[in-house]
Amino acid sequence: MKNKVKDWVEHEFAWTLQHGGNMRSCLDRCYGAVMFVLSCEDDEKLGKWWADEMHPIFMETILGGK
Repeated sequence: MKNKVKDWVEHEFAWTLQHGGNMRSCLDRCYGAVMFVLSCEDDEKLGKWWADEMHPIFMETILGGK
């Protein structure tokens, strides 16, 4: 399930960026999906991936787009 949620988050991010969607809403959806998977499977690597890789990309995109 970990790899599926990572793929989904990356796809959702790219799709939202490409189509000019609301990146803050995308961040909320992706965060929720990651937290759901973490509640089912305590996976330190998934949490680290979110905190170190994806969340900073989201924040850079959101804050850079002000």
